[in-house]
Amino acid sequence: MAIELARTNGAISTTPAQSWTLILNGLLNTTARVLRKELTAREILLWEQLLSNYRIDGIEWAFAEYLRSSKFFPMPAEITELYATWVTTEENKKREAAERRDREETERRRARGETFGIHEVLRDFNELVTAKAMPASDPTRRAELQDQKVRIMKAIEKARRV
Repeated sequence: MAIELARTNGAISTTPAQSWTLILNGLLNTTARVLRKELTAREILLWEQLLSNYRIDGIEWAFAEYLRSSKFFPMPAEITELYATWVTTEENKKREAAERRDREETERRRARGETFGIHEVLRDFNELVTAKAMPASDPTRRAELQDQKVRIMKAIEKARRV
């Protein structure tokens, strides 16, 4: 693991964090060695450009998953597809953790004997109501609705006669 220099409060200190580029280069070279492929500098630069917007932990996961099931060096599209799977998995984990925290908080409230449920509903309702001003009504809308009411009443009366 390479050590980078970081400047904090005017002093230089070392951090164990590797740069994104170094980690990606390590992944590419390791994968190339395992799958017996020679990578050129241009290919490495292309990979860096194509994956520049992705998180390194997801890229590491994608390469590891690819190596578990493949015999040939990956194409960038294969790694990005695996990365999308990783993102979905991470989002699901976050959502499940939030749901678990909510359930635990509900159980703590029950254990303390606090009432719950309606207060959250009222709070959410108040947020919705106060967050947006009610739209102004259209002055012609009232006449429109009255006209619809008259037509509906006439249709009902006509249906009764038949």
